[in-house]
Amino acid sequence: LLRKIRVERIHVHKVLDPYQTFSEPSLAIAGKIKYSVWFDTREEMFRVMESCALYIAPRLYEGIGMSFLEAMAMGRCVIAPDSPTMNEYIVHGKNGLLYNYHKPKPIKARRIEKIQRNAYEYMKEGYARWTRDKYKILDWLEAPLRQANLLHCNGAAPSAMCAPWAEIDWKGRAAHKGGLATSALLRIMYLSLQN
Repeated sequence: LLRKIRVERIHVHKVLDPYQTFSEPSLAIAGKIKYSVWFDTREEMFRVMESCALYIAPRLYEGIGMSFLEAMAMGRCVIAPDSPTMNEYIVHGKNGLLYNYHKPKPIKARRIEKIQRNAYEYMKEGYARWTRDKYKILDWLEAPLRQANLLHCNGAAPSAMCAPWAEIDWKGRAAHKGGLATSALLRIMYLSLQN
């Protein structure tokens, strides 16, 4: 992947997923590599990430992919497989670089500084959008519950007597006793959105 990029040093965080093996690098670049297997603090990990221009996300698939999202938020150019979830956030050549995991080819890394700025701006805008819209998830979660309530009540106005769900106020308290589990779920979500 990096054959066409001038690399001065490489930091490899050597933590393998279960059933994975580590392939030793070629002798030609072995002297440029520093390894870590554990960081005592997140700040220590961030310092290492900040010292690098590129961040390679080697997994073929990710859940959320917090490590590469953190790298993008720090303005690093992420190089990742062209597969979910990386290709849901990264636009090749704009805010990161994607490669074919099964047929890797040397990446042409032009305009790295522009990609780094774009990655940072993309994450900054995404965070602002999340901060602005995060409470809309409660509306999304409550919509099917409200629909079920209308069906349950045969179209009559919802009331505590026929409601299978609980209204909550913004402090997470149930307005009535029906639907305790839903109220608890929405309260947990509310509390997590507060952080």
